Amino acid sequence: MPTVLIVDDEPNIRRMVSALLAGEGYEVRDAPDAAAALAIAQECDPDVALVDLMIPGSMDGTALLAALRERLP
Repeated sequence: MPTVLIVDDEPNIRRMVSALLAGEGYEVRDAPDAAAALAIAQECDPDVALVDLMIPGSMDGTALLAALRERLP
């Protein structure tokens, strides 16, 4: 089953998108920020990541996507 990583600082958005994708048969993991997303990605090696570009912390969404591509090509 394909795994989707959702990264968004809004809990309601993560819940809504997770429920929608889980209902379609995807395994869904979610994270509120880049640090948590990188840790989860190392565990589950997601097939795709849906990333909010404006997440809080030292790494924005664009930098997170670059880091994910580098660590998990």
